Amino acid sequence: RIDDMGLFCLSEACSERDTDTCCEAKARCESYSCPPHMVNKDGGSDDFFCSGTACNDNDVGRCCSSKATCRGYSCPEHMTLKDGLQLCGGTECSTQDSDVCCTARANCTSMQCPDYTERPLQQGLAGQYCASTSCVVATDATACCSKSSASTTSSSSSNTTSTSSSMSGKVASYTFQVSGVNYTLIDDSIGATVKNSFLGDLQTFFAASVGTNIGKEDVGVTLSAGTGFCSKGVTVTVVVQAETAVMAQQVASDISKIEDSKINKVMLAVQGVSSVANGGAEAVSAGNIKICSKGTAKVIHK
Repeated sequence: RIDDMGLFCLSEACSERDTDTCCEAKARCESYSCPPHMVNKDGGSDDFFCSGTACNDNDVGRCCSSKATCRGYSCPEHMTLKDGLQLCGGTECSTQDSDVCCTARANCTSMQCPDYTERPLQQGLAGQYCASTSCVVATDATACCSKSSASTTSSSSSNTTSTSSSMSGKVASYTFQVSGVNYTLIDDSIGATVKNSFLGDLQTFFAASVGTNIGKEDVGVTLSAGTGFCSKGVTVTVVVQAETAVMAQQVASDISKIEDSKINKVMLAVQGVSSVANGGAEAVSAGNIKICSKGTAKVIHK
């Protein structure tokens, strides 16, 4: 006891017989609430005690252990690890932590496959997933889309231009982001005519810039919402169908050499953009249409 004044042992020397007289029980760690990033040792086992009759924050080391991080956690097939630091419920992660560590991967049913591919639902699309929480053509086309033997045509509703009907060979992909065009307003304010001109002019430009054996029908262009630094703009994905793997590699190399200024010039020259900018500055800012972020041209079908 701390306040042991006036308490005496049964004899001149104290012994175990005096335990109840001289001592008080320590508080058990199971009564202590560990910090959010920690958990009670042994799940709150009554084998752990605080230093006094009541637990306090000085007993953290006695009573608590750090929770395991989700880093390296094996998510179920339909899920992927969440961004940032996530903690499991105990000192080791278990299958019960899947909702804490993982988030659902996007299903291939949400994938806007390029025009040169198709993936009917009856082929099992509902049971296949993209790599992350949203599907991206450059990384998920192989998993979600199959090669099409039928020709496809331009579609304003899907934001894609016409591409080649021949699927022999390989595909090169290049993605860049554009400021000056607000994707959330593009349908309402630009309209199908201007939007298709925007897509078609880029299609023609890339076909002419990547070799003599590539025609306009071999190039597909899609638009999607911008992300990150360019979140208020649009993401442009260009896919080029080549006859061989070697040609696809050459196409990727040719694309990587195209100067941004030349692509910017094509976009600024799109028929109708300037007039839309004057009438709806929130949708289009003609003087600011330019590449604000870009990826690396690469072959996505090997």
